[in-house]
Amino acid sequence: MKQHVGGPTRFHNWVVDQVDKLDTDWLDEQWKNISGDIWNKMRAPAEWLGAHAANFAGWTFTWLSGFAWLALLPLTLWYSLMDYDAFHRRAFWLVPPGNRAVVRELAMSINHALGSYLRGYAVLCLGVGVAQTTALLVLAQCFSFRYALLVGLYSGLTYFIPYLGSLSTTILAGLAIFFTGGGSLTHTLIGVGVVQGINTFTDSVVTPKIIGDNTGLHPLLVMFALLAGGKLAGLVGVIISTPALVCLKIILDHFIPRLSGPIPAAVSAMADTVTADAESAAMTAEKSAAADAAEADNAAADSAAADAAQPDASEGTHEPS
Repeated sequence: MKQHVGGPTRFHNWVVDQVDKLDTDWLDEQWKNISGDIWNKMRAPAEWLGAHAANFAGWTFTWLSGFAWLALLPLTLWYSLMDYDAFHRRAFWLVPPGNRAVVRELAMSINHALGSYLRGYAVLCLGVGVAQTTALLVLAQCFSFRYALLVGLYSGLTYFIPYLGSLSTTILAGLAIFFTGGGSLTHTLIGVGVVQGINTFTDSVVTPKIIGDNTGLHPLLVMFALLAGGKLAGLVGVIISTPALVCLKIILDHFIPRLSGPIPAAVSAMADTVTADAESAAMTAEKSAAADAAEADNAAADSAAADAAQPDASEGTHEPS
């Protein structure tokens, strides 16, 4: 019985002796080396994450707020349309009686312009959908991938969403070509290039032209409005920039008719005369400068010839002696 009781006691004492014999300094040194290596390997990613965390958080918040705004847009439009008559009567009642005719005229003009703007975007969505579907169907025949028709229809339905529509279409096209077309990176890059090329051409050339024709805005003003709206308010700014510019144009045209009214013939003729006089003066100045340059060249040539003739004359005077 004592042997059974003493066995665990001896084992415990042996374990204590072995622990006491361990070199704790060596263990501390090894732990410091291991922890130092781990920190050195993790420091660079940690520093990179710390430097880009704020930018990533801002980018994520912008995209999430844009999606939230788009999700609430149908609900907002629904309630606005349901209570439009009440809002309209209340707003008209708040306007002073002496200004109601002007406000009514401006409201009708803005309503017509915004309707033209929406019709122009509907035409753009239809055109982009047809162009992207045709291009993807042709690429599907060449690269043998699926879902070309679905991606093309998606591009037309989402083109009215600035940036997100074009970007998501390009991503979906690349994924469809890569995963259903054999996994060829070359085919994927070609398809992405074609889809993005159509989007870029439409955004840079077609959209300003069509929206400008439908709203009466110059294409450069439309492009400037899109850039300024995106810079100031992100996705929401891009969406509302052109309608806001249309409303501002109508108000300015009403109070400053010379901004968009016809130019009188006399003013046009005077401006043309001023332009012609300026061009004639510029041509005369160019001719005078050319004549002065030619005269200077001739004078320089005569001076050089005279300098070259002086040594000959001096040699001729010394020969008789």
